[in-house]
Amino acid sequence: MKIKQSDSHKLVIADFPILIGVFGLIGPVCVAYGLAVEHNAMPLLAMCVFVLLAVVWVLLCGVFCKRSQFEFDLIRQQLVWNRWGLYGHKRGIVPFDQIQCASVQSSTGSSAEGGGLSYRVALSTTQGCLPLTDSYSQGEAKQCERIRSTINSVLQSNNASESENDILALAAHGQKLAAIVLARERYGYDLTQARQFVEELLK
Repeated sequence: MKIKQSDSHKLVIADFPILIGVFGLIGPVCVAYGLAVEHNAMPLLAMCVFVLLAVVWVLLCGVFCKRSQFEFDLIRQQLVWNRWGLYGHKRGIVPFDQIQCASVQSSTGSSAEGGGLSYRVALSTTQGCLPLTDSYSQGEAKQCERIRSTINSVLQSNNASESENDILALAAHGQKLAAIVLARERYGYDLTQARQFVEELLK
């Protein structure tokens, strides 16, 4: 899981378990190699078992290999999230005022000494818990904490961001030029960026 984009307009967090995808490919490749090399010496039953194992391997990896993207739109004040996998696609839109905070969740592995901790980031919303990933990852404590902190900073700044409301009010009341000038002064935009910023606010 990593931050793909972070600026004054968007925060984008994406996750793709590359290792699971790689393992999902290694199994069938090994089976195909074995079939190609040992075809003459391998009985038909053994070849069928190899093929069956390869199919089961791919299907199992497909359960855990899901790509997630969470896009926090600071202009529209909403989160758009997508999760793709071998077995389907889920998506949703959550307004910022329905998101309470982000937190780091942990899960204990089988280690008796507690060394098998895995982590993920989840959002607390008025509709319940929304994890950024379906699975937990080992050794991701610092990265998860950084992402949690970044999300909460974005939510807090936008919950308190009447700084954009006065720009929007000017534009909505027909003073678009004044709104553009204020946007340039406040955020240091050039003329084109300020115009685009005001137009996005109006949408």
